Amino acid sequence: MQQQETGKAGYIFMALLIAAFCVLIIVFAFQTYLLVNTLFPNDNVFMKWVTVFSFDGCCVIYAGLELFYPFKWKSAKTLVGIMWGATFFGSLLCTIAYMNLSSDHLLHQIVDSTVLVACYAVVTLVFSGDIVAITYLIKGEYIATMAWKYRPRPVLVTPEPEPPMDTQKEHMFTEAQLRTAMSQAYDEGVSSANTRPLVPAPNQQNGNKDGAKVKE
Repeated sequence: MQQQETGKAGYIFMALLIAAFCVLIIVFAFQTYLLVNTLFPNDNVFMKWVTVFSFDGCCVIYAGLELFYPFKWKSAKTLVGIMWGATFFGSLLCTIAYMNLSSDHLLHQIVDSTVLVACYAVVTLVFSGDIVAITYLIKGEYIATMAWKYRPRPVLVTPEPEPPMDTQKEHMFTEAQLRTAMSQAYDEGVSSANTRPLVPAPNQQNGNKDGAKVKE
């Protein structure tokens, strides 16, 4: 299917969708803080903010990593996706629990203790899951990065360049000419030797250099 180009209206609504996501994350974080404010004592501010970060802050970080980070560990993307869903679902449960507790308070009803126990369980699971997942993620990504960085690299052998075709043809033509010339020279030498008259060898007898006989 051919992909259509995005117009200005598409970009506007995509920007609105991203803004809506950010607003919902802020609302979830605020409601998570209100819930943990009920669960933890008033003087334990550190645990309140750490718990909120483990839900909504880590949710945003996991989402950004899955969308934009090029993982080298093959299981990292799957782990990040699982933790993204777990933190988002945990934040959603905190929101539901806070609304339940708020409605009980407004209606002057007795708060069910099982809701508080479930809230403590969700907070504990998400908080501990974040620690374990981040530890495995950093370890696996570091090992994969080092293995990729120091991987054995193949040695590139550059082949020798072949001479151009014109040079090869010229070399072959010159060699053929040389052989033809040698053959012609050999034939001319043999022919000249066969047709040339024989000259008697000089006679060195009695000091006659012309080879004639001396009368007695």
